Amino acid sequence: MSTTEVNCTVKVPEAMAFGQFANAIRILPEVGEECFIDFCVYSAQSQEAIVVSRIRVKKSLIPILIQRMQGFCQPAPIESAPVGEPMVFSDGQARLPDGRILVFGSGGDEEN
Repeated sequence: MSTTEVNCTVKVPEAMAFGQFANAIRILPEVGEECFIDFCVYSAQSQEAIVVSRIRVKKSLIPILIQRMQGFCQPAPIESAPVGEPMVFSDGQARLPDGRILVFGSGGDEEN
């Protein structure tokens, strides 16, 4: 099965507007071309996790998820942005001309 990138409107039901908090994730292999991704809340005190959301996806989607998460979590340094090139602002995000999302952080040593 091939994967196609689409650009469409995404509607978020009101009941899901604030999402579910998760601090852990696991991927469970499934028979065939699919797998489960569990988003969990892990408690170090009780040494257990509770699944707060489970999705079933095609295994071919996993490399795309990894690539997009790496791009989001490890943005290119600002020095690599071409000087004088405009950034595009859409959906509240600043994008470099090549489409990468520019992420700003505090750089502090806050504890999570």
